[in-house]
Amino acid sequence: MRHGAWIVLLAMSCRFDPAGLPPSETSRDVAHPDATDLSPEDQALGDTAMPVDAARPEAAQPDMAQPDSSAPDAQSTDIGPLCKSGLVYCNGSCISGTDCTGCSTGKLFCKATGACLSSCATCSGLADTPVPIECFACDKSQNNPIGTCEYDNTSGYCLNADYSTAFKGGAGEHCDCSNTNVTNCVGNQHVCKPAGGTDWCVTCGESGISTNGLPCKGGGTCNTSVSPPRCQ
Repeated sequence: MRHGAWIVLLAMSCRFDPAGLPPSETSRDVAHPDATDLSPEDQALGDTAMPVDAARPEAAQPDMAQPDSSAPDAQSTDIGPLCKSGLVYCNGSCISGTDCTGCSTGKLFCKATGACLSSCATCSGLADTPVPIECFACDKSQNNPIGTCEYDNTSGYCLNADYSTAFKGGAGEHCDCSNTNVTNCVGNQHVCKPAGGTDWCVTCGESGISTNGLPCKGGGTCNTSVSPPRCQ
């Protein structure tokens, strides 16, 4: 045989035949790297099962409506009681009482804050609604006045001129201004009206009682053409 033919036969006999390898060798998947070839970080990732959805980008969530901090809040506008129950706020301190008869610096009780005021001009209720009407109710003997700030409402005390239930502890009445003398009244918004043998201290603007133009305890005259009615 020629020398070149021997070389061809030798090359053919050395050709790789996978059928001659053991089963363990033929089953090896050479397309995937051995785990030992991976870095510790990659091995840790491979050991952690990742949910299918984790690879998906999260859908944009709609912004939840948040309260507008600039929107007015009816309750938040109130100062709230300045003292605990059974106390009133008088001249910077909390004193015992449910009204302002014991306060030397203000006899008008502002219910929203529990403060004793000399004028109802600064008293406000819900949503900063003014409570400007200065009212004083006395007992049936027209003594022991109790002052409160009330709403500008002719259907409610005291602009409705009904004092029957306004005094704490019993029936109420207008306070007395003896000898039709307005200086004997308690409130600065009071005018004095004779009422059948008894003189009444009447708040400027009370319904059914002519108070316009009458002199006021605090000076000026009652003006019922403005809102709220007041002494000017």
